[in-house]
Amino acid sequence: AARLDLPVDAALPAAAGVVGSTLVFALLHPPILKELRPWTAFALLVGVLFGALAAVSGSLLAPIVCHLL
Repeated sequence: AARLDLPVDAALPAAAGVVGSTLVFALLHPPILKELRPWTAFALLVGVLFGALAAVSGSLLAPIVCHLL
């Protein structure tokens, strides 16, 4: 599997990086209103997809471009 070129890369398996980045992504997209809680769940799902995309491509460019879309 492709790996990101970071100092912690050798210590963490790709799955741990995807889980960690997913949690951070979801926490950075909190609901402002109670009715928007599904938005955070959606951010969690998209975070998994972006993290997997970064792990597979070995680059942050792909998830960054997808986020802009």
